[in-house]
Amino acid sequence: MVGQPNEVYGEVVTAIVVPRNQGSGQSMGSRSDELIADVQHFLNARMAMYKQPRQYHVVDTIPRNLMGKV
Repeated sequence: MVGQPNEVYGEVVTAIVVPRNQGSGQSMGSRSDELIADVQHFLNARMAMYKQPRQYHVVDTIPRNLMGKV
């Protein structure tokens, strides 16, 4: 999770989501919508709404350096 600039709040929490199972044959658009819905459902049961991310970005990979750090 990272903070993204926001005019009203200064920053909003943004979740960067990397799907585990890639290449299921579905288009990434519909798949990413389902993935975000699944993540939101998971978080709704475990976190208060004000602690949850306001934005989600689905990416294929997160870049890492030679040491494996994000």
